[in-house]
Amino acid sequence: MSNEFRDYNESSSQVKKFYMNQHLNLTYVKAVQMNMQFMDKQKQYYTINQLLRICDDIYDPSDPDTNLSQTEHAYQTANYALEYGLPDEYVVMGMIHDLGKVVVKLLNYDMLYIVGDTYPLGCPFETDKITLGESLLSNPDQKNPIYSNGHGVYQPNCGFSNMVFTGHDEFIYISLCHTQHNLPDWALYVLRFHSFYPWHSNNAYVRYANKTDIQYLQCLKTFNKCDLYTKHDKIVTQKQKEKINKIVDQYLPHGLKF
Repeated sequence: MSNEFRDYNESSSQVKKFYMNQHLNLTYVKAVQMNMQFMDKQKQYYTINQLLRICDDIYDPSDPDTNLSQTEHAYQTANYALEYGLPDEYVVMGMIHDLGKVVVKLLNYDMLYIVGDTYPLGCPFETDKITLGESLLSNPDQKNPIYSNGHGVYQPNCGFSNMVFTGHDEFIYISLCHTQHNLPDWALYVLRFHSFYPWHSNNAYVRYANKTDIQYLQCLKTFNKCDLYTKHDKIVTQKQKEKINKIVDQYLPHGLKF
C-alpha cells in the first residue's frame, strides 16, 4: 500500500479525535440497535444521482486522504475499475460503495458511527491491527467479559457475515438486500466489508474467518485499490461518466432502496 494514503501519524488532530471518540462510544449494543433501526425502516427507491447529491453535503471526518465530493470520489473509483479492465461489478461497486452514508441525512444517524474503518463488535478488540486502536482499551465492551474474553459472543470460523458490524458498509449491504438488483453475492460481500481494513490489509480477526471470507479476500483487495488509489484531482470526463452510468443501470435498474 502506498505511503501516500492512510498515514494516520501525519493526519490532522480532527481525524485522530474522530477515531478516539468512535472507539470510546461504539459498542456491540449500539451497533445492533442502529442496524435493526435501519432494517425496520420503511424504505423507498432513490436514483443513484439522488443519493450522490445527498451524500455531497456529508463531510467524512475520518478520511485523512481527500477533500473530494462523494460524487467525484464515486466516479473516480468506478473509472479506475473501467480503465483497468476490471469486471463491470467493480464499476458498479465504485459508484455506490459510500452511499450508505446517506443514513446521516435520512435517519439523522450520528456520523460518529457511520464512517471510519470497521471491525466486529462483540468480541475482543485486536487493537494492534485497528487504526488508532489503542483508544479501544477504554471502550465499555472492553470491560465486559461477555465480549472481551475468549471469542466473545461468537465461535471460531463463524464467518464475518455472522458477526455484528455497523457503519456505511453495513447500510449499503442492507439496502441492497431490500433492492431488486443484478449484482452477485461476492459483490455484496465486498461492499459490506470494504472498510474492514483490519482484515483485508492487516490479517486481523482471522480466527473468525470462514471459507467464504478466504474466497472473497482477493476481491476485497482488488476493490481496495479502486477505492484508495483514486483519491486525487484527475477529472472523469463526461464520456467516461456516461459509460459508467450505463453499466450501473444494468445492475441497478431501479436505483437503491433506502
